[in-house]
Amino acid sequence: MRERGVTCNVVTYNTMVKGLCRKMRGVEAERLVNETKRAGLNPSLITCNTKEMGFLMLENQASSFFNEMRSYGLSPSLFGRWRREAFVLESDVYTIIIDAFLRSNNLEKAFEVFSCMEKAGLVANSSTYGVLIHGWCARGNMKEASNLFKSMRNMHLKLM
Repeated sequence: MRERGVTCNVVTYNTMVKGLCRKMRGVEAERLVNETKRAGLNPSLITCNTKEMGFLMLENQASSFFNEMRSYGLSPSLFGRWRREAFVLESDVYTIIIDAFLRSNNLEKAFEVFSCMEKAGLVANSSTYGVLIHGWCARGNMKEASNLFKSMRNMHLKLM
């Protein structure tokens, strides 16, 4: 980024890391976090949480990542911690977690997170429904995908 004359802050890097993680490009996300450090910026909790979501599916990289988080004094077990401590996450974070579980073919865990989201009083948005519908379609279960789509329409939400 610097070589192109663009000055980035932690928010800029977080956005790019999130995009790479959502595309399952963990190695590139890791390089970007390292670039953040080289730029003299400390990764924030959001950086680490975003990266954690991306690495939920990449267990072999998770161990070194968790050690890195600890070196920043941050807790790496976000998923377990928010459940134990009744920590309420924003719906976008829930959607990222749901998407990560669906991409790792853990449908049961994805819907457990969705249930926790509803119990926390958060209403699923079109992004959340889109991720869930895609998850069912990817598994060839058009009936469940259709049911979710109908629920979405009943809530006056539209797919993006």
